[in-house]
Amino acid sequence: MPIVRVSIGRRVFAPSWLMTLLTVALAVLFVRLGQWQWERGAHRAAEWEAFARGSDQAVPLASQPLAALPRFQRIATRGSFDAARQFLLDNRSYQGRPGYEVLTPLRLPEGRTLIVDRGWIAFTPLASRAAWTHSCRALTLT
Repeated sequence: MPIVRVSIGRRVFAPSWLMTLLTVALAVLFVRLGQWQWERGAHRAAEWEAFARGSDQAVPLASQPLAALPRFQRIATRGSFDAARQFLLDNRSYQGRPGYEVLTPLRLPEGRTLIVDRGWIAFTPLASRAAWTHSCRALTLT
């Protein structure tokens, strides 16, 4: 049995109770999904703000543990790269081009090791270690 009956020209609109309840349920669901997307966008904006705050100035790492630093904090430290353990993280794209992220362990003077993202390099069919291995001398990074 229809809830309401509306005639428009020769057509008659007469939705059943089931279709009306389904429509109301879907409307509530879509409003809730819209709120979820809004909250997700606000969370993403907060993450970008935290990232921007962390990159304002570099904090000397010294001997403090990384867990004591705020998330996304830029650090300054001294050490040397371990080229023998350097690796390429593939399936990364930059400006629509395929390539790799170069990740290299940095050995600190006190013996700890940090992984440093040294940037992106373009894909080559025969990527060889020699093409992306650099000097391992001691240096200061920020």
